[in-house]
Amino acid sequence: LHTRPHHHHTTTMPPKPATPTSFRLPLIYTTFFLTIEPLSTLLGAYFAYFQPSSYLSLTTPLTPLSAVIPPSTAIVLQQLANLYLLLSITEALLLRTTADLAVWRVFLFALLVADVGHVWSVREAVGWEGYWKVWGWNAMDWGNLGFVYVAAALRVAFLAGVGLPTKVKGKGKK
Repeated sequence: LHTRPHHHHTTTMPPKPATPTSFRLPLIYTTFFLTIEPLSTLLGAYFAYFQPSSYLSLTTPLTPLSAVIPPSTAIVLQQLANLYLLLSITEALLLRTTADLAVWRVFLFALLVADVGHVWSVREAVGWEGYWKVWGWNAMDWGNLGFVYVAAALRVAFLAGVGLPTKVKGKGKK
């Protein structure tokens, strides 16, 4: 019995990369997500890393301003600064590299989850009334609460499609 080897010449083309969806963002989104938020996060990284005593005393006012920070606290603050730096770079650069609305939605949803965790994390320092008594806020409270409230509101608006085209087609056509 003689069998010929079967040569299956199936030309498989690599899958085409997904065509980014074309969309135009309202100025408020591009200004906030591509510039204001990454710069403010970078500022948080700076203070957590280079001004740890100030960072701690502003976060919890009962913490005395001290030149001596326990090594464990210094490590945690440096790790926090590193994560802020990561977030700043990721938001500023990643969102600039894609016109894919799905990527924006996934990334901003993840940040919204982080916003909730961030606001929740200060509950012991500010107390329940501190969440809304803006007249008693210090600079850190404005960052931890006021700024995060604005960021979260913009993320919710974006995720709800506020200001975005209702019908988005690929290949640059609307």
